[in-house]
Amino acid sequence: MSPIRTSLRAAGAVGAAGAPVLLATPATAADTATVSVLHGVPDTPVDVYANGERLIDDFQPGTLTDPLQLPAGSYDLALYPADAPDASGNPLLSADGVAVPAGANATVVAP
Repeated sequence: MSPIRTSLRAAGAVGAAGAPVLLATPATAADTATVSVLHGVPDTPVDVYANGERLIDDFQPGTLTDPLQLPAGSYDLALYPADAPDASGNPLLSADGVAVPAGANATVVAP
């Protein structure tokens, strides 16, 4: 059986670089998803927030995280300049309502 790949461009992007993109391949898990994050914004270290909580601190361009186990659900994602006060000011990029389905093996990309 070949994996089904789904590509979603998240709505609500802020900034010229575009919105985070979620690429998902079905996997097996009851209420969680496996998520990796790829930083594709050149020359801009960032802090990554999910639902208002810092998920990744001082994320460097060109970096791919190790897989993270996250609860399935809807996430509001935002990128702020690295080491800025906690989620203060306007995000460099944001996307609200990004669906992370249970059992997914996904990569979130900030292009």
